[in-house]
Amino acid sequence: MSTPGDIAGDQLRAVVERIETIDEEIKELTEAKKEIYLEAKGNGFDVKILREVIRVRKQDQRERDELETLLEPILLDRADFVSGSRRLGAEGADSRLRWVGVRVFAVLASILTRRKLTDTSFGFRAMRAELATAVTLREPQYQSSELLLGALALGARVVELPMTMRRRGDGSSKKGPGVVYGANYGRVMTTTWIREYVLRRRRQAGSWRTPADRTARTSR
Repeated sequence: MSTPGDIAGDQLRAVVERIETIDEEIKELTEAKKEIYLEAKGNGFDVKILREVIRVRKQDQRERDELETLLEPILLDRADFVSGSRRLGAEGADSRLRWVGVRVFAVLASILTRRKLTDTSFGFRAMRAELATAVTLREPQYQSSELLLGALALGARVVELPMTMRRRGDGSSKKGPGVVYGANYGRVMTTTWIREYVLRRRRQAGSWRTPADRTARTSR
């Protein structure tokens, strides 16, 4: 005759065995995925790009549409650097301080670069490969303003498009609380402006373009 203790023990054993079976299946699937990546690499595919494609395919349709919209001006040769803008689109602001900061730094960047800007820290950006290698990036964090001002200083055609900034789903920023973040962000923006606009102002605009690219543009 089984006792309650025996029944509970059997149930626990069954649960543990089911979990162990699933763990083993996950391990086998992980190994299978690694083999697929190795096979793709052997066939000449860039694994980093392949992972990015898979990441994008996991996004919802609205985010995928926004990414395609972001790339369109570059593919049509209407821009060299494209950034999303929550102020032109929509935002789910998670704090009043962040809402104010986005607008304050947009005004500051507009004054420094003499170019109307609405959002300097949006997460979706696209640019030409040669521009990405030409911009000087020295900051370990807060690079969005450094990248934007650096691209403008090089004479790149910069376009902002309406995008949606959604609230963070989980986790928290590693860049410090709002005031610390704002102070460091402002520091990076002003030091980038001094470096790129004041100390290097004799640099020829468009010097980042490859000779073939410059020839193609002048022949149009």
